[in-house]
Amino acid sequence: LPALLAVIGGSPRDGVWLIRALIAAAAFAHSRQGEVARVHAHFAHRPADVARMFALLQGVPWSVSVHAWDVFAQAPTALRRRIAGSERIFACTRVAQEHLTRLLPEITARFALMYHGIDATQLPPESCPGEVVLAVGRLERKKGFDLLVEAARILRDAGDLISVVIVGDGPERGALEGAIARHALEGQVALVGSRSQASLMRFYAQAAVVVVPSRQLGSGDRDGLPNVILEALGSARPVVATAVGGIPEVVVDGRNGFLVPPDDPAALADAIRHILTNRDDARRLGLAGAALVRSDFDSRRTVRTLCEYFEGDVHPTSA
Repeated sequence: LPALLAVIGGSPRDGVWLIRALIAAAAFAHSRQGEVARVHAHFAHRPADVARMFALLQGVPWSVSVHAWDVFAQAPTALRRRIAGSERIFACTRVAQEHLTRLLPEITARFALMYHGIDATQLPPESCPGEVVLAVGRLERKKGFDLLVEAARILRDAGDLISVVIVGDGPERGALEGAIARHALEGQVALVGSRSQASLMRFYAQAAVVVVPSRQLGSGDRDGLPNVILEALGSARPVVATAVGGIPEVVVDGRNGFLVPPDDPAALADAIRHILTNRDDARRLGLAGAALVRSDFDSRRTVRTLCEYFEGDVHPTSA
C-alpha cells in the first residue's frame, strides 16, 4: 500500500481519498482479473486516480480524457500528477490541448484532440425558427446568465419585446430570480428549471437564437465547448456566444452565429437584436451551423479517434 501510494503521489490531504480510490481499484481489479486489456478514465480528476491505480494493479496501459474543469480549474500540480502516467491524453478542445502542451511539453506526443460530439440522429428536423431567446445550462456564475438577464433589460428599455427562456438549475438561481425581479422582467425572462433531453429538443424548436454568455472565473474555471452549442447549431439555430474557452473553435463569427466579448451585456443585446430582426440572415447562420455539426461533430465521427486507439490502431509513444 505505501509503495503504490508513493507511485500515485499526491499531498497528505489527498491521503484519505487516495486510499478510498485504491480500495475501489483493488476491488474492481480482483473482480476483473485478466479480463481487461486497457483502462480509460473519462475525467482527469478523481476518476483518473482510480483508473491509474487499477492499471498499475493489472499491469495494463491506461488513458484519460480531459475536460474544461480538469485543465483550467484544478491545481496544475494535481493535473500533472493525474495525467503524467497515462499512455494517451484526449483533450476535448484545441485550447485545452494547447494549455496541456504548455504545462507538460515533455509528453506532448501523448496528446490527442477529440471533440465532444452529439448524436445527430436525435436532432429535431430543420424547422422555421421560433420567437424565443433560449439559454441552457447549469445556473452557475461561469455560465454568465446574469449577463443575459441584463441584456434582456437593455432590449426591453430600448422598446424591443423579447421572450427569454433559461433552462437549467443550480446555485445562481436565487441571484437570477432577484435580478429578474429587480428589473421587472418577470414577463420577459423565465427560469424553467431542469428539463429532460427529449423536452430540451422542443425548446430548441421554439428558439430563434440560443445564447451562451460564458465567462472565465478568477480561479481559471471556464467552459470548454458546451454541448448546448452543438445541439443548437445542429437544430439549425444561430448561436450568440462569448469568445471563451473552446467556443470560438466552433462558433465562427458571422458564419454560424456571433461572438461577443465576455461580460459585455450591451454587445450581447446587439447581437440578439440583429438575429431577431434579420430573419433571413438568422436562417443562413442556422443552416451553416447544422451543416457543420452533421459533417464534423456527429458523435459517430468524433469518437472514432478513441475507438481506433482502443482497437490498437493508434500506438502513442510513452515518454
